[in-house]
Amino acid sequence: MQIDKDLALGAATGIADHLCRVSFSYHGRRSWCGSVDMEGEDGESPIYRTLGPELYEGTSGIALFLGETFLRVGDPRFREAAGGGIARALDRLEEVPRECRFGLYSGTVGVLYAAARLGEILDRSDLIVRARGTLTDVTGDFDQPFLLDVVSGAAGAIPILLALAGSLEMPELLHRAQRLGEALVAAAAKDPQGWSWAPEAAGIDSARNLTGFAHGAAGIGWSLLELYRRTGNGQFLEGALEAFRYENRWFQPEEDNWPDFRWDDGADGPAPCMVAWCHGAAGIGLARLSALRVREDAWLYRDLEAAARACKRVLSEPDNQPDGDFSLCHGRSGIAAFLLRAGEVLEDVAARDLAMAAAAIGAARFAATPAEWPVGVRRGSTPSLMTGLAGIGYFYLGLADPELPSVLLFQP
Repeated sequence: MQIDKDLALGAATGIADHLCRVSFSYHGRRSWCGSVDMEGEDGESPIYRTLGPELYEGTSGIALFLGETFLRVGDPRFREAAGGGIARALDRLEEVPRECRFGLYSGTVGVLYAAARLGEILDRSDLIVRARGTLTDVTGDFDQPFLLDVVSGAAGAIPILLALAGSLEMPELLHRAQRLGEALVAAAAKDPQGWSWAPEAAGIDSARNLTGFAHGAAGIGWSLLELYRRTGNGQFLEGALEAFRYENRWFQPEEDNWPDFRWDDGADGPAPCMVAWCHGAAGIGLARLSALRVREDAWLYRDLEAAARACKRVLSEPDNQPDGDFSLCHGRSGIAAFLLRAGEVLEDVAARDLAMAAAAIGAARFAATPAEWPVGVRRGSTPSLMTGLAGIGYFYLGLADPELPSVLLFQP
């Protein structure tokens, strides 16, 4: 089963239309409510609330999807909602914790990326001016505390600063990206088995230093690779390769995957694995794909092939279709997006076919009723980018237009 561009675009615009209808509008601002999994003493529990400003599960991420959809279909409702959503996000930047200011998905830098991109899409010079001014203030503050991971910290900021240095004509952002890279190198635990970063660097409780893209070594390695590609500074290449070497120390061949140490209880036996963008094969595979732009070592291809095998097994499981989580962060669309890229590089037709089949099955089931898409929260639904409807729409928009900038692997 395959999906053509018209069907993919229809699925994306159906979600965009739904997001416009369920938004709250007031004096040119747009906001949304959704279910959010909150960490408490008894573990995660969902609450329903007005979403915050961030890219991951807030209004800037929803606005970014609506803006990209407007660019491709021209519906003025999407333009208005995107502008209102980013305005609301910029109004609420003070809600971002200071230690997350550099974060791409849960921090200030991610909101400012969305503002700059939407300023370009919507021909809104005021958004670009706001992004420039706030970036100057935020990225000039190197005093602690700040986190280090991709979602909330310095590793997420680096590729964005490299991109915005050119698009916003702010060459000073290159220097600031290098300073963040130096902070990552300095903070690494440099063991004989590779480099890794303490879980506290991502604000996460774990018995071991984390693997994975969102909060662990794969994401930080990817960030350092992008910095090496721009600067040619060998310490950043060394840090990236050492990060991947740390992960491969823990590789589980029987799973074709890497452990998620958040769930390691110290018992005998290997730690459990997750297959997702955030933790496990899909995100780690994307990091290895990025590394292949720098060098073509055989072990990188072996890692990529293993990640693809793990992801293909998930999408081919009969009991995993089509009602499972379809989100970008830890659901089926994030896995499928990785397999589409890996399939091209590895010339793996089965990987691409499985990804396209998953997309076709999902669209056939839910495109006509966008509120019913299964998302990445424990109960209810959310309109957000990485765990909810906007991200699912973004995945289908990318199927309709392969030139759409990725939100899973930002490239300078």
